[in-house]
Amino acid sequence: MEQAQRLVEAWRIAGVVAWVEISRSKGYHVWVFPKAPVPTAIARKAALAIHQLAEVPADEVNPKSMTYAEGERGNCVRLPYLGAFREDVTRQVMVDSDGQLLTLGEFIEAAEQGRTPVRILSEVALRYVEPQTEMPLSGLEALINNPARFKAKGVGNSGANDAQLIFRGMANVTEGERDNSFWTLACYMAGIGLSLDKALSNQARIYQEQCPDKAGFSQHRALEKVERAYRTRRYFK
Repeated sequence: MEQAQRLVEAWRIAGVVAWVEISRSKGYHVWVFPKAPVPTAIARKAALAIHQLAEVPADEVNPKSMTYAEGERGNCVRLPYLGAFREDVTRQVMVDSDGQLLTLGEFIEAAEQGRTPVRILSEVALRYVEPQTEMPLSGLEALINNPARFKAKGVGNSGANDAQLIFRGMANVTEGERDNSFWTLACYMAGIGLSLDKALSNQARIYQEQCPDKAGFSQHRALEKVERAYRTRRYFK
């Protein structure tokens, strides 16, 4: 709850009303409700800027990408209160500043009054600072040129080498290997020390430019593998 409260306070300092939801399984979600649709890049950068201000790791921020292809729907988010109308339900519900559960009616009335203008979110997004590479360029180059040092668990040298070629733009993601290729690529980028946001941007770019066959495999699915690789750290150096 402490991290959620820090995020809410950071949003408040930025002039934005944020809400805390007790998640379905464990932990908390922090929500912001704009007055009008917000461009994807602005929404993500604003949220990342708040994480930086609050010094809270951005383990999962929606939307998950700065851009989406035409027709791409992006990621889905489970709404609060769905199936939570009984009085004994204590999850998937919003809480007030004192941590007390809010009824659906109480929340909607307050949230409607606290919706944020897009202009303010745009100003917050400008505060986002792109993370720098976490190691000297020479060290990063050494890792890139030695894929055996950062294989995903259960992935052989050939998989690591394939990820290296795709990362450098020297190979495409082939049909039938999309699931494994994007997962290994996600572990590869985590292993060479790229920030989560850079890894997501690279994964989206590779999906658009180096994945000729996109049928049945969405960009959202490719981005989810980056989120999972960085969340579970299922790679080693």
